[in-house]
Amino acid sequence: MELSIQAINLLRDLETATYELLDSLKEKTGIGNPRILATMNKILEDPESKVMGKYYPSSSVIALNYGAELPDLIHLYSHHIQAYRLGQDKYEILANEDEARLPWVMRRLEIDAMRLATTITQLLDQKAAIEWEHTRRSISKSLEQI
Repeated sequence: MELSIQAINLLRDLETATYELLDSLKEKTGIGNPRILATMNKILEDPESKVMGKYYPSSSVIALNYGAELPDLIHLYSHHIQAYRLGQDKYEILANEDEARLPWVMRRLEIDAMRLATTITQLLDQKAAIEWEHTRRSISKSLEQI
């Protein structure tokens, strides 16, 4: 029980650090933050992908594996921006159709997310990004010792 509480607290610390990083983007994009759910579970965006997390548009949640790095987070945040711009329903229809038809690397939303991630990375406050990565590494090490 004690280990569970310790793990949950560390995951919440990662969520807090992630919100702080995304707040700096919110000011520049004008788009509200998604909800962040940090997890110890192995979650991949797609079995063909190496993105350590998943975006759930119906609830605007990014589930982020504790080992995810900044490019993973930014890629998933790109999907949040896409859903905002397209509207949740249109985004989900497009994502579902492409998932049924195409491999991950050929899906339109994935290609666009990769491009959008480059732009978002340029908008990032570099100090905040370095701080987030430092915090993430520290939390990851602590979680691996549990």
